[in-house]
Amino acid sequence: MGLPAPAEPDCPPAQTTSAPPEIERTPRVALVAAAGSPAAGLRPSLEHAGYEVLALVGAEPLLACLDESAPDLVLLDASLGGDSPYELCGDLRTTNAGRLIPLVLVNMMST
Repeated sequence: MGLPAPAEPDCPPAQTTSAPPEIERTPRVALVAAAGSPAAGLRPSLEHAGYEVLALVGAEPLLACLDESAPDLVLLDASLGGDSPYELCGDLRTTNAGRLIPLVLVNMMST
């Protein structure tokens, strides 16, 4: 007497789960500069390179937009009038939305 053949397993077919499609969006750069400063002139170059540019004047607009449209990078004019750019760096780092955003201080002089 031979052994009976093993029964086929009664398993449902494997479900393939695919990761949700990645939503591609344009990288967003916040350019924080005083109106008319040389650093504000970076906007056309950044847009030409394919970045979405949030042109902001002063610290308050940057801090206000973090929850709605957090940038991927902040370019901060070091000669920003009013608020010290160093104070703004500290303020940005104390927010949940802004603590991990890369920040670059830009110091430009007109010629």
